[in-house]
Amino acid sequence: MKEIRNILQEKQKYYREMKSKLIKESTHNAPKGRLRVIRSHGTYQYYLCAGKGDTNGKYIRKKDRKLAEEIAQRDYDRQMLKCISDWDKWIGQTKNTMPSVNPADIYEASPGRKLLIKPYEISDDEYAENWKNVVYKGKEFAADAPEIYSESGIRVRSKSEKIIADKLSILGIPFRYEYPLKLQGYGIVYPDFLLLNKRTRKEYIFEHFGMMDDADYSRNAVKKINMYAKNGYILGVNLLVTFETVEAPLDVRLFEKMMEAVLR
Repeated sequence: MKEIRNILQEKQKYYREMKSKLIKESTHNAPKGRLRVIRSHGTYQYYLCAGKGDTNGKYIRKKDRKLAEEIAQRDYDRQMLKCISDWDKWIGQTKNTMPSVNPADIYEASPGRKLLIKPYEISDDEYAENWKNVVYKGKEFAADAPEIYSESGIRVRSKSEKIIADKLSILGIPFRYEYPLKLQGYGIVYPDFLLLNKRTRKEYIFEHFGMMDDADYSRNAVKKINMYAKNGYILGVNLLVTFETVEAPLDVRLFEKMMEAVLR
């Protein structure tokens, strides 16, 4: 319920800011009258109806298009102002009448009873903890592979992946390292990281392509991104990537901004 309340508050803030902007920028000096719009021969024609009895109106020529724009903007502003005011009022009423107990809170109320209950709803934190603790077999490491570990003890393949794993832990973003996924037309793949948005419980694949200087590597990276797309993992939607070259190493600040924008 807290998440829902926060979403409503953010939406209400957005509407109120828009409302203030509309009031400030409304075309108060727009001419009186009603705009009549018809479509003729594939184009729109505009007419100014001066009064109630004027149903046809006077044709607005192209050189006077600004007149039509001012009337249309005036009408749009008025409709938007009413709509936003209605939503602002509804959100205020909804927030004040929301139940005080979250369904997940019932399960959390008694630690002893939790051991005896199969819940219908659990908290985001507990969901994330269960998600992280799924047992799986990742990709094998070669015998001569360097031993690099994140601060939480997860073995990774590069220093950049260690930085990423540590930053994910600091940001509180649950992840699975090299969790196996089956892609049609590609077989089993082991994405660098499978991420979880705790609030939405949506999963994201995150790949760090760290050797883009290498021609074969970069071609395979493009092929892999395209294969992800064919399997429903769309770049920027549920597939996140970063790239690295010798001259352009991983930018940690940009990585953090990406994670905060998508997963917080």
